[in-house]
Amino acid sequence: MNQMKLPISVLYVEDDPAIRLLVRLILEKNVETVYIAQNGQVGLDLYKQHTPDVVISDVAMPVMDGMKMARLIKTVNPKATIIITTAHDRTDFLLEAIDIGIDQYLVKPVQQTKLLATLERCATNVLLEKQVTHQNELIHKLSSAVEQSSSMTLILNTREEIEYCNQRFCEVTGYTTEDVMGRTITSLLIEDSFIEHVRQNFVAALEGQSLDEEIQNKKKNGTLFWSSMSCSPIRNPDGAVTHVVNTIDDITKRKLAEQELKHTKEQLEAVLNAVPSVISWIGNDLRYQGINQYMADMFGMEASDSIGKVVGFRRDQDDEFPIFVQEFFTSSVESDSREVALHLGPNREQKTYMIVAKKYNNGSEAVFAGIDITERKQLENTMRQVNEELERRVQERTAELMQAKEVAEMANRAKSTFLANMSHELRTPLNGILGLNSLLLSAENLTAKQHEYLVMTKTSADTLLYIINDILDISKIEAEKLELEQLPMNIKSIVAETVAFFKPNAQSKGLQLHCTIDDTIPEFLIGDAVRFNQILTNFLGNAVKFTETGSVLVNAKLVNGSIEVGKEASFKAEIECSVTDTGIGIAPEKADKLFKSFSQIDPSFTRRYGGTGLGLAIAKQLVEMMGGDVYFQSAEGEGSTFVFRVRLPLAVPSSVSINKVGKDHAQSSHTSQPSPDSSPSKRLQILLAEDSTINQMVILETLGSQPKTADWQITIANNGEEAVEAVRTTTFDLVLMDVQMPQMDGLAATTIIRNREKNEQSELSLPKSADSARAKHLPIIGLTAHASQADAAMCREAGMDDVVTKPINFDKFYAAINRAMGQTDWALQHQSFEQYASKQSSAVGNNKQQPFSQPFSAPPEMTMLVRSLNGKIDVVEKLISHFVREYKVELQLIREAINAQDVERIAQLAHKLKSAVGNFGAKKSMELCDILELTAKTAQTDALRLSETTLVVEHLSQEFASLEAYLLSGAWK
Repeated sequence: MNQMKLPISVLYVEDDPAIRLLVRLILEKNVETVYIAQNGQVGLDLYKQHTPDVVISDVAMPVMDGMKMARLIKTVNPKATIIITTAHDRTDFLLEAIDIGIDQYLVKPVQQTKLLATLERCATNVLLEKQVTHQNELIHKLSSAVEQSSSMTLILNTREEIEYCNQRFCEVTGYTTEDVMGRTITSLLIEDSFIEHVRQNFVAALEGQSLDEEIQNKKKNGTLFWSSMSCSPIRNPDGAVTHVVNTIDDITKRKLAEQELKHTKEQLEAVLNAVPSVISWIGNDLRYQGINQYMADMFGMEASDSIGKVVGFRRDQDDEFPIFVQEFFTSSVESDSREVALHLGPNREQKTYMIVAKKYNNGSEAVFAGIDITERKQLENTMRQVNEELERRVQERTAELMQAKEVAEMANRAKSTFLANMSHELRTPLNGILGLNSLLLSAENLTAKQHEYLVMTKTSADTLLYIINDILDISKIEAEKLELEQLPMNIKSIVAETVAFFKPNAQSKGLQLHCTIDDTIPEFLIGDAVRFNQILTNFLGNAVKFTETGSVLVNAKLVNGSIEVGKEASFKAEIECSVTDTGIGIAPEKADKLFKSFSQIDPSFTRRYGGTGLGLAIAKQLVEMMGGDVYFQSAEGEGSTFVFRVRLPLAVPSSVSINKVGKDHAQSSHTSQPSPDSSPSKRLQILLAEDSTINQMVILETLGSQPKTADWQITIANNGEEAVEAVRTTTFDLVLMDVQMPQMDGLAATTIIRNREKNEQSELSLPKSADSARAKHLPIIGLTAHASQADAAMCREAGMDDVVTKPINFDKFYAAINRAMGQTDWALQHQSFEQYASKQSSAVGNNKQQPFSQPFSAPPEMTMLVRSLNGKIDVVEKLISHFVREYKVELQLIREAINAQDVERIAQLAHKLKSAVGNFGAKKSMELCDILELTAKTAQTDALRLSETTLVVEHLSQEFASLEAYLLSGAWK
């Protein structure tokens, strides 16, 4: 039989190979694990690595002797067991070994039996120490478990005295350990009525039984609490019970919940038995599990007698209720309802019940509650007869109302027609008055008195136009006929120009007029520039009007910008404009009159300041139409602050002329004076179709007085028929077509001209863009006094290229001609910043309030490119030639990518183009490339945006064409 090895690990350190081998064989035969080292240093390293149970080491060794190694091991583990072997039986060695704490000292040669006996004694000590350590650890764990337990733990001796309590017991009861030690549990903890019961359980535990009970205990402060107490015996090794352990859990909350549940159950049973409704609980085996008292009374039996019986056992339900129950359990619905006829009560009379069913317990059971709706059904029959009679009478009344509605609609159409005619009839003579007045004001050799009279005439006409516009605006708003234009506009320009317009008036009153504009406001937003300007003009005009001393401050800022995802993703900017003044202020009790039509806060204001009382009402409703709101703060005598916010979508940059439209709208409310710099320089043959001789004179005189337009050839047609005939017999570059004319209006005339163009193209088999006088598209600009968006849309549907409203704003007029002719003036569009600033300054200080123009975009900045090439113009020209060739190819590739719906390719090409055009510092072109790239990336998740890339590419193509013209012209040199 194999000898049992000692379950320990031994480190043996010996420098003599022969002795090391012999002892190793002996050790490996008698112990489980052996580590071998040839000197003290290796032995020390192995000890630190493995921590063996016993170390056997020679004393004299190279590198490090056994004594030094032993001393170092003791510093690592003072309890280490070490046996020293030596061939020198010297007292000094023995004393040093004792000093180190060596467990055994053996003199060589060591006998095997003596070595094994020593090893066994050491092993016994090691194993005993490990066992004690293990027992201590186990006791510590048990103690920790008891101490950290959520249950209260008590250990009692056979005399019922407490010998141990854990921390949880102290926390719950309020007793300290000193309070309870040696005390009996019945005298300390148990409520009086449970003492005898607990003593009986204690005796049973001493007899070896384990018991669980729910009893009531008391805390140190006398408070009672419910607990679950478990009594278990503790036995000694002989099996005798020496102690009893009590484990106690506080169940007060559970007991209270049980009491509450019991109370709730009693309440529920009382309610269910009291309600006058049939209520039953049925299982999916179609047997009753219970019924309420009301249903039991209807059945004439005890409620308990129904339990277990099959639904329909009394045959009182005429099979309707059993069928409903069966169908409900076989269906997948959780709840259902049905009208059921039941024969209940002592007389078995039939009644109709609305039964509502609801499953529970995973659908295996259901509750059926029924309400008697017999009277309701009878009432429904009565109501049905009444309704039939009412329907007959309603039909008769409806016929009468339809007749009245037709009369009202005819009146409404007459009102709309009247408003339209009033707009035309009032604006047409005013156009003549304002136009002739402007011509006279620009005439030379006027006397001071004549100039004064003309200025007064203009002021009166402007005031009349302002009143007419207010009345027509409020009428359209109230009739929900006012529509807002959706065109690109520059908010910052509108605010700056509106402030500039009011600056002379403010300066004449000695007021300080300041303006701050947030640079983060996007350059172009989509909206109605005229209406935005109208809102700001109203607030700013009131501020200047009602302020005698002090200042007026205008502030425009971007409040918020967010992506809104609907049918189309769009960026919406929330713009806030505030106007703060130091004027007369508003009393709180008069504030409610501010935004009401034909209302002013004081009747005397009409005599002192003028006005219709419509301005704020119109402004508020316009702001609300733009998705915003208006609010103000004011104190009487301390000034006011009016604030409005609007939410406008970001504009995809369009051509220069489109941007100019938005800007011209902002100017239209300030002046109707022409801006000669904005007119096309090309000589044109123009047909003017206008029935008003005054309007003819104004346009002819205005165009004839400007250097760039003096040589334009203008032919007059007095109505639509003459216009159609003139176009048939003469070649024109442009037609200015009044919309409302006698005999044939402008819409009909335009339709005839467009149809003739289509027929001529068909006959010639030429595309629309062919270079043929007969097949060429003739630009037509509509002139109308109807200013609504619907009127403009009607003009375009008829075939007009653009629309200009009356009274004519000539900056807008020239811009429309530029668009229609496809002509741009690079020098005008790219004037320097110094020129722009000069114009702005002169506009602010000019008492005649002449308009000023903002550049459409900054010219390319070539300085850096030329400097980087050391001024080599020939190299720059080569770069320009290369760019002119390549950008057209790139644009074609982008169009092909759009057709293929390859949004990644579009984004890549746009990024490449941006890099190329960046060499020339063309910021506008770079911005368009940015927008194209962003639009393409957005189209990855929104296919609706893909179509927008085509529009951006066309704008980019126009911008590049203008850039090409500028670069090839050599103006940058």
